[in-house]
Amino acid sequence: MALVPCAARCPRRCQDLQEGAACGGGQRCQPGCRCPDGTLEQDGACVPPALCECTDAVGRVWAPGSRQPHGCANCTCAGGRLRCHPPSCPPAPCPWSRWSRWTPCSVTCGDGTQARFR
Repeated sequence: MALVPCAARCPRRCQDLQEGAACGGGQRCQPGCRCPDGTLEQDGACVPPALCECTDAVGRVWAPGSRQPHGCANCTCAGGRLRCHPPSCPPAPCPWSRWSRWTPCSVTCGDGTQARFR
């Protein structure tokens, strides 16, 4: 870490790269400590963004470069962001149900209709 004239600029920490993290725009520049350019703070150390860990929605931490299935999607931790590729699971089979009974005829005499469903 080094003393710099504008420590508030974003991103400052690996957490700032996570999906949904908001970098506060319009913050006044104030001197302070921050990691050198090209690195971000993670657990008190300065690391390049490619080595930032990822945290998923349930709080599980993923090592940089790790790949794991997440439901039907394949997810990868890259550059501090968890990227999930579209699901690769086949659609669940949807078998036809049995036919229902015939509905009563719409008329008592002549051309009427009956229906059944499934």
